[in-house]
Amino acid sequence: MIKIKRFKITLREREILRRAKKKKMDLALTGFNTEGEVQTFLQSLPSLLQPAVLYDSFSPDTIQRLSESSARSFSDPSFVNALSPVPGLAFSVGIATLGNRISEFSQSLGGSEQPLRAELVALAKEVALEEATQFALSLIEGEAKEEKCELSPIQNITDPSLLQTLFVELETEKIGVAWKENQPMPLATTAFSVSWLAKRGKTAKR
Repeated sequence: MIKIKRFKITLREREILRRAKKKKMDLALTGFNTEGEVQTFLQSLPSLLQPAVLYDSFSPDTIQRLSESSARSFSDPSFVNALSPVPGLAFSVGIATLGNRISEFSQSLGGSEQPLRAELVALAKEVALEEATQFALSLIEGEAKEEKCELSPIQNITDPSLLQTLFVELETEKIGVAWKENQPMPLATTAFSVSWLAKRGKTAKR
């Protein structure tokens, strides 16, 4: 299991503005007079981010050992199949979070006279979570390449019952993440999985 905290996220301001325009948000209603002021606001958000990722990879041998240990969930084929996007030589499961501060800030804006700022922050969280996920995926991809494998398209894990079990099995409290009241805490948290596939013409080590 790999866990990394406090890595740097470069918030893509232009991407946030692009999504805002796609949603037809009237940035004039955010209380800013110019797009430059909006960008200055967005540039202040990275200081609120507390990014962390945790991931682990599972081969058939690993799953067999886990199913015989205390991790009984891995003895359930439906649990394992739900985590693996497509049949492969192995799969990796990851959790990415931005911490509590950005969500608390967004909630404080939601009750203000400028609720559209909260929507802007929500878009920023969306982009930042994608960046955190890509950071973890780049590490997983490096490990897969060493085994002469490539990764399947990403699968976002959203089923509440699956997430609740997964959080326990991955010990997500190590990065400050818990499952409470049928949702992840912090709220700015996402879970994903990818399968390891043998490259064509290559024989993987696993």
